[in-house]
Amino acid sequence: MIEIVLYNTHYQKGVEAMVSQIDLEFTESIFAPAQSLSSKNQPPLPDAYWVALSGDEVVGTIAVTLGENQTCTLKKMMLKKAYRGKELGISTRLLHTALDWSKSQQI
Repeated sequence: MIEIVLYNTHYQKGVEAMVSQIDLEFTESIFAPAQSLSSKNQPPLPDAYWVALSGDEVVGTIAVTLGENQTCTLKKMMLKKAYRGKELGISTRLLHTALDWSKSQQI
């Protein structure tokens, strides 16, 4: 069962491990990104940040940063490859978590 919880520093090593795995997935492809997804030189934490957990393993993230005039930007939406797909619905749950939070903040 996948649980979506607010991020805290306890999850950081799991987030970094997940990001490294995803980074490797894309840097080995012919569509390699110009920059690594690694957490080195990343901006400060977003205003709202959640992790998807399978047991104690971080398998996904999503975050929101607040903007001006009651707007926000979706950030850090990632899932490990094995947890992607419509059948599992984890990305939808992550997105709804961010949307519900945004609505509760009247954004």
